[in-house]
Amino acid sequence: MRLRSLCLLVLLLFWAQPAVALELSQHDSDAPVDLEADQLSFDEARGLYHAQGKARLSQGAVQLTSDQLWWNKQTGEVEASGNARVSGPAEVLTGKRITYNLQQGTGVVEEGEAFWQTNSLRVSGQRLERLGPNRFRVYKGHFTLCDSADPAWSLGSAVADVTIGRYLTAKHALVYIKGIPAFYLPYVVLPIKTERESGFLVSRLNVSDKKGTEFSTAWYQVLGRNMDATFYLDHMSRLGTGAGLEYRYIFGRKQRGEFSAYTVFAKDGNNPWAFDWEHFGQLGDDTRLVADAEYVNGTGYFSDYGEIAPEYNKQKVISSLFVNRRWSKASLTAQYKSIKDLEADDPQPWQSAPLLDYSIAPWRIGKTPLYLGLESSYVNFRRDQGASGQRLMLRPTLGVHGFLFKGIEFDSEYSYRQRQYFGIEPDLATSSGSSATRARLSSSLSRVYGGGERSWLHGIEPEINYNWSEENLFAELPAFDRYDRSAERNTLGYAFVTRLTGKWLGTEGAETQREVAWLKLSQDYDLNAAEDVEPFTDLRIQLITKPTTHSELGLDLSYDMDLNRIPDFTLDGSLADGRGNSLGVAYHKHLPVTDVGKVDNLNFNFDIALLKPLYLHYEQRYDLLESKRLEQVLGLDLRQQCWGLNVMLRDREEERSIMFTLTLSGIGEVGRFGR
Repeated sequence: MRLRSLCLLVLLLFWAQPAVALELSQHDSDAPVDLEADQLSFDEARGLYHAQGKARLSQGAVQLTSDQLWWNKQTGEVEASGNARVSGPAEVLTGKRITYNLQQGTGVVEEGEAFWQTNSLRVSGQRLERLGPNRFRVYKGHFTLCDSADPAWSLGSAVADVTIGRYLTAKHALVYIKGIPAFYLPYVVLPIKTERESGFLVSRLNVSDKKGTEFSTAWYQVLGRNMDATFYLDHMSRLGTGAGLEYRYIFGRKQRGEFSAYTVFAKDGNNPWAFDWEHFGQLGDDTRLVADAEYVNGTGYFSDYGEIAPEYNKQKVISSLFVNRRWSKASLTAQYKSIKDLEADDPQPWQSAPLLDYSIAPWRIGKTPLYLGLESSYVNFRRDQGASGQRLMLRPTLGVHGFLFKGIEFDSEYSYRQRQYFGIEPDLATSSGSSATRARLSSSLSRVYGGGERSWLHGIEPEINYNWSEENLFAELPAFDRYDRSAERNTLGYAFVTRLTGKWLGTEGAETQREVAWLKLSQDYDLNAAEDVEPFTDLRIQLITKPTTHSELGLDLSYDMDLNRIPDFTLDGSLADGRGNSLGVAYHKHLPVTDVGKVDNLNFNFDIALLKPLYLHYEQRYDLLESKRLEQVLGLDLRQQCWGLNVMLRDREEERSIMFTLTLSGIGEVGRFGR
């Protein structure tokens, strides 16, 4: 049953695969003919040349060689036998016997083959008829895009038509894997052209616990040189029927984007749908338009139809559209933004539309060390249910930057943030202001060790910083976003950064430079802490090291010295050898004093290429708090010169599935089927 389904799938798959680039230059029939051989004779009455022994005939870019050949000068007919070969700029014809017309560009190859090296198309058969410069008819032939004397896969058919730059069509074809017939195709159309072409894409057959039996097919449509679209149709036996669209466009060099939409006609009557639009465009030299809009009409869309962890674990969708105009020191931004929380009881989106932001980057006052800057914004906050209103915010800044002593850099900034509210509830305050100050002393020291073929640069960057902000936590104030409230802060902190950079000369004299290690220690001291409260914040340690080109380790942890515990710890590491073997680990722990928001997850993956051509991939996500596996993925990939087979098993709490993918070089995926 599955073999029969696969045969029907492959019948559709060959309609519109990626194009195969083949070119055949037009034959110049007026070019002079050169003929040479060990022995030459000429029949003047019939105008017939006979060449024997290493015979070679050339006309323009076409060259014909054989053990012996006959050339009729009047008709242009050439007949060659014994190791016969015709080669042109894009093709090579070989056979036991070849007849060729130099004037018409037609001929017949008996027991031979045609080969186009550009994309490794090889056509062999009992008889190959060249019907014109770009057309062939093949009898009892085999066709493959595998450049090998013993191809891993091929198609066989009694009669086939080949049009270079268009299609290869055949009836009653067999697909051979390593010379063994695998399955039958009643009709096959294989594109062999350079242009994009509308048609069916690869279909997919999959079975999973959640979706049931899933059959997916797609149609690719060319809309022009700068536009195309893909239409999807998916049947899921347990959930329903899905339909989707992807539209891609490029308008000039400064406007490009992609729009996609998908909906499911669900069996339970609850029809989920989603769309996503990404656009980037320049409206002039200094103005740009950017859109990143995503929307779903239900909270369970991604958990039901997502295929990878970042999709089915998505917690919110964000849509934004903004236009930005920049000047030398200023910028103006108009933005629409909508946020929908997929985990909230009330998933209605919170909108900030419109948002107008005008900012002036710090600019120097004459030749003094003083700098002035400005941030200003106007936002309309709206929600279908809940508080709404508008806010005007101004934040002027005055900064100082310079060097106190040689090698000691000082910068400081004072800012005042004023908020004015409109259209809010009557019992809320309409205005609020708060001040903030920051200052920093820093330096940078470095020293070079070694020299010649290998040297090291060690740098140290110490820093002392001070931060103060005014409290603004009145209950009667609105709370639209993080700018509405500010906590009191009066801290003195330090940071210490050290870097180690290496430079090497390779075997061929090429220079390689890499930052091998970066380490930062930082901590703050609360100057206003109560007597019974530990004034020191957690010590934060950040480390990034790259000991080799293919390995990296990142560490970020906080250490609570008062309770002697590590409340937050993140580790990311990867190790590879550049030959397909790799190991990756990601661990994150967040254990606050309360039980709210605890996280303790371990993710790891590895790839093994030691059994080439068989490659193994494995990944797992694990929740250590609840001692349970979140997801497990196992992949086996058999890679051959001209074909490949991938088996992917995925097991997570909501779904289990297995997928088989067969790939043929030059065609792509010609079948997916699974349990």
